[in-house]
Amino acid sequence: MSNEQERTEQPAQPSGPAGPPRPLVVAAAGLAVLLAAGVATVGILLNTGESTTGDPAATTPASPRPNADGPLRVEPVAAPRAGSEQCRALLGALPDGLTAPNRKLPRRQLADPAPEGTAAWGGADYAPVVLRCGVDKPRELVPTSQLTEINGVKWLSNYDYSSVTWVVVDRPVYVSVSLPEESGVGPIQDLSDVIRGVLPAQDVDPNR
Repeated sequence: MSNEQERTEQPAQPSGPAGPPRPLVVAAAGLAVLLAAGVATVGILLNTGESTTGDPAATTPASPRPNADGPLRVEPVAAPRAGSEQCRALLGALPDGLTAPNRKLPRRQLADPAPEGTAAWGGADYAPVVLRCGVDKPRELVPTSQLTEINGVKWLSNYDYSSVTWVVVDRPVYVSVSLPEESGVGPIQDLSDVIRGVLPAQDVDPNR
């Protein structure tokens, strides 16, 4: 035979480095499947401890505001008559809850040192309603002020962004109530009933 024929009959040699033997490839693929199954099993076991409903929301409770259910810290304000007999009587008659849209706001414990003549209501998902008795006369109270009468009690309201402050102006002491605007007038109605029964009415006097 010619030299050309001999060359064409010789088996072709691999041009690159030899790959791993086939049994090793099969073993590696089997190991990957086992690892994936193990990870899935661990995930199922962990999820079983959290919830039996399969609902992701059930395993992720909503995070309340920090210290929302603990004692509420209230910043002190000028309240020269907070220790008066009238304020003590009012604080002793305040309700355990106030009416808000679709809910009842529970009374909140105040953190020490709590300002005298102060009370609060609210919850973990609700900005607090804060009452302060014996405060100074509001600067906004003038002879031409527009007042709102609710359940027999006259209030001066002052809106500020998402909150509002109401001040009782026809009783022996000034009483302020600060609350989120979404509370509506339910808390003010509840407190008006208490104030009307505890504190006697008097004429509004912007000069006192």
